[in-house]
Amino acid sequence: MTASSLQPLPLQAFATAKQQLLEQCERRSSITSVNLASAVSHILAESISAPIDVPGFANSAMDGYALRLADL
Repeated sequence: MTASSLQPLPLQAFATAKQQLLEQCERRSSITSVNLASAVSHILAESISAPIDVPGFANSAMDGYALRLADL
């Protein structure tokens, strides 16, 4: 490839790009209820959250350590 063939495409306005993207999305207008085992590949119709913290104790997602070079 030559340098001249690597020219960037011109930028579009955000509203134009958003509209083009939304036109490509499939619209879902119906809501159905399914049990959890059948929910694979489904999309939630609304946000959900747990009523309590799970787990119910302080939990570190990652364990490890860090060193500051100035301290060595």
